[in-house]
Amino acid sequence: MFDPVIARVLAEYDALGLIDRRPLTFRPERAIEPDGVLAFPGKVLVDAAGGRLFVADSGHHRLLVLALSGDGAEGRIEVVVGSGEAALRDGDFATAAFNDPHGMALVGDVLYVADTENHAVRVVDLQARNGRDCGGYG
Repeated sequence: MFDPVIARVLAEYDALGLIDRRPLTFRPERAIEPDGVLAFPGKVLVDAAGGRLFVADSGHHRLLVLALSGDGAEGRIEVVVGSGEAALRDGDFATAAFNDPHGMALVGDVLYVADTENHAVRVVDLQARNGRDCGGYG
């Protein structure tokens, strides 16, 4: 029903040179690198007892540990967990790699992370300063 109407309108505006026939290109939101420290932060977790704020910096494929309070340190990044590369790799805080980390749960000094694009639960040992695959258990 609409095809004949659209065809007529296209013909009319083509004749007037008002139709731009160049293909449209779209980039997904994630392909646009935003300015700033965070890129699409997925989740936050407050550790009031430890004075820490955990941020899943999903777009940068890493986790940030920030100071909650103390002598003007509020919001200061204390630890970066993950290389920033979208991958699945165990290792120390600088070399471990995540792919779009999101949800987190803290048990003592162990942070469990939902590594969404890797379809894995990762374990971040805050004492040993490493990240590894959960392996199906804690």
